[in-house]
Amino acid sequence: MKVGKKITIDGQDYYSRDYYHNGMCSGTFFKDEQAFYEDPDAVCYIPEYGFENEFGTGDDEPATKTINGEKFYPIDLISGYTRKDLEALVEGEVDCEGEPIDVEWFFDELLWMCPETRLNEIAC
Repeated sequence: MKVGKKITIDGQDYYSRDYYHNGMCSGTFFKDEQAFYEDPDAVCYIPEYGFENEFGTGDDEPATKTINGEKFYPIDLISGYTRKDLEALVEGEVDCEGEPIDVEWFFDELLWMCPETRLNEIAC
């Protein structure tokens, strides 16, 4: 699954969000399954609210790039998660049946919301 885009300009990574709807939930976010499985240090997930900062959405920030009408944000204006971040988040957490929360299952569960919010919903 890939939602949103990542581009690199002059060695700087920029991310865009995209709308996703699966019949049960919908939202705008960035998610890159390939990055999750292939590079534990790469940003693989940016939740819907991860694209906002204390100044709003960052749309007016000089570092934001617009390419063919699509906004791309540098990581310093957004809140992204790597596989390592998600592993640290679920480490030691269990679901309501007492089973450890698997990071791969958890990553699949992320469909727009902040990982901490989703973890609070499923951890006991």
